[in-house]
Amino acid sequence: MNNNEINSYCGMWSKKHNFCSILIISLTLFILSLFVSQIFTIKNKIREENLINGNPATISIIGESELFATPDIAKISLSVLTEEKTVKEATRKNNEKMNNITKFIKSRNIEDKDIKTVNYYINPIYEYRNTYETEIFPKKSPVRILIGYEIMQTLEIKIRDLDNSGVVIEGATSRGANQVGNLQFTFEDEKILKDKATNKAIENAQEKAKILATKLNVKLVRIIDYYDQEQPIYYNKNLSALQAMSDKIDRGAEAPNIEPGENKITAQVKITYEIQ
Repeated sequence: MNNNEINSYCGMWSKKHNFCSILIISLTLFILSLFVSQIFTIKNKIREENLINGNPATISIIGESELFATPDIAKISLSVLTEEKTVKEATRKNNEKMNNITKFIKSRNIEDKDIKTVNYYINPIYEYRNTYETEIFPKKSPVRILIGYEIMQTLEIKIRDLDNSGVVIEGATSRGANQVGNLQFTFEDEKILKDKATNKAIENAQEKAKILATKLNVKLVRIIDYYDQEQPIYYNKNLSALQAMSDKIDRGAEAPNIEPGENKITAQVKITYEIQ
């Protein structure tokens, strides 16, 4: 075989080798494209299988939280109930007592905006008497006789200095307030605490969702629904302290201290996830 034949043969072999290389690369790329296409097909099929009557498969998680905080405001209602034979006299005495109470409350550095009249009424007082002894032919039913009038006025007081609570109640009762009630320790800005509790409830729901998804071997795709089940704040109404204070005031003793304690703030949310 001469040199020309050898060169010709080598050239043919080189061309065949290049063709084979190109063919192998093309086949490899074709197989890879089929593989990738198959993956997307499988994913789409899984997603379609998750659709039930047009709705995605979902899981719903409830998240909860609980916080405790010391109140910064006390609220209380103070009432004066006065009974007299005439409206004029009942009004005069009631106003006199209530004015003294209001003057005292303001002297304890409580502003006008924190003193609000929430109730005021005038009612006639009747007494039912029979007429058996005064009439020759007495009536069978008792007779209603007007004997006087009662007037009640109620103030709602907001006390920002909690150490003032016992002093305000004792001073008001000693000046004529004869009904004390609805003592409540609360917060100046409840929204801040509620938002904080809600955020913790959301975190709780998210943690639960991740754990449940792992156990079920599914993937959390996206949030499709959220509901905030707003919860009330559980206020510590210190009714026993009020009763103790009333007993001591009756005996003329110094008013006891009232401790606000802590109030409980709770939150509950419901989050629904689409899953695959």
